[in-house]
Amino acid sequence: MTITSFAKPDAHSSTGKAKILIAEDDPVFRHLLQFTLTRAGHQVIVAQDGEMAYRRWLDGDINVVVTDHQMPRCTGLELIDRMEAHLNNLDEMPAVIFCTAKGLELDRQSLFSKSHVRDVIAKPFSPRQLTRRIDEVLSAISEVM
Repeated sequence: MTITSFAKPDAHSSTGKAKILIAEDDPVFRHLLQFTLTRAGHQVIVAQDGEMAYRRWLDGDINVVVTDHQMPRCTGLELIDRMEAHLNNLDEMPAVIFCTAKGLELDRQSLFSKSHVRDVIAKPFSPRQLTRRIDEVLSAISEVM
């Protein structure tokens, strides 16, 4: 499988909306995130585990990956490692936001040293908080371009 491209949000877009991949094994939380981000105008792709998220990421054009840490078949950390290992150019790596109940137990410094990890948000959190954080990440990406 080849990756078509990794889209950065169009800096000239008036909406600044993005294609977001959610990797979350809890079906209720996954649906809540999907609903909230779709309502905010983003295109949302969901995966119920890290392996499915990796396969969906291979389709390309993902701006932001929102991932749980503890998932079956492939953890959030394993997902990021697999994505980075697949790329020849880490500039093509989408922004990553960890949303996890294990947020306080993870080594935040180690996570931020990984390519494009922008935030670690501990559950429970407000879906609006995640939407604001995604908007901030997209704004920062657009400014760099």
